[in-house]
Amino acid sequence: MDNIFELELTNQRKVGWLALGFTLILTAVMVGGIAALLDYGATLTYAVLLSLGASFLYGFVWLMKIFAIEPSLITIATDCITVLNKTSGEENRLLFNKIASYQYSVYRGGKQLRLKLRDSTVVNLSDKSQRFATMVGEFETALALHQQPLTTSLLSSEKAGDDIMGIPSYAESPHTTIREKTFFEKRISTVLMAILSVVMVLLTCSVLLSSRPVKGSLFLAYSGYISYATTWWIARKQRWG
Repeated sequence: MDNIFELELTNQRKVGWLALGFTLILTAVMVGGIAALLDYGATLTYAVLLSLGASFLYGFVWLMKIFAIEPSLITIATDCITVLNKTSGEENRLLFNKIASYQYSVYRGGKQLRLKLRDSTVVNLSDKSQRFATMVGEFETALALHQQPLTTSLLSSEKAGDDIMGIPSYAESPHTTIREKTFFEKRISTVLMAILSVVMVLLTCSVLLSSRPVKGSLFLAYSGYISYATTWWIARKQRWG
């Protein structure tokens, strides 16, 4: 039985173009605002620029919801995954045997499934909901069941030494789909986690021993470290598996 998921996918390409446009416009407005308001005092200048920044951020989120969020239906079948854009009616059917590899990543609440096809085409699906994570689990289960007969056959061939005779091994087979590890599933993420932890301990000791006031940049450093550590911890099962 097919599993159908109703999701609101984020079009990352549209988000990128919107972000670039808003960044350019905001930069131009900020530079012009500073030049025009500098004579009225620093307090008024900061207040106006802060209001403009908040307004642009609100506008960016509003436009992203209109142009970049795409209500979609994703169907997981026994041999394929189908993505239907409910707004445009466009349907993309991806057969499992056409998928060379995939990667599932979670960062700062966002979830992304990256599918790389055998013709080098890349399909990105992203959402923030828990239902998206459930969909990815169903996709991995269906893909594993679809590949089970092929996996058994290839592993049997390897044991029999058929790869020596020119038959590709399981890892080299052009018919298998490989799960690519994300950065946080690799050992290098643990090494970086250890380095960042040491840096944060030294930074904290420096702040406690210093009489200078705490700056906003310090809070940004702690925020970045907590974000990295949280994502690193979430990926522990895949890293240890």
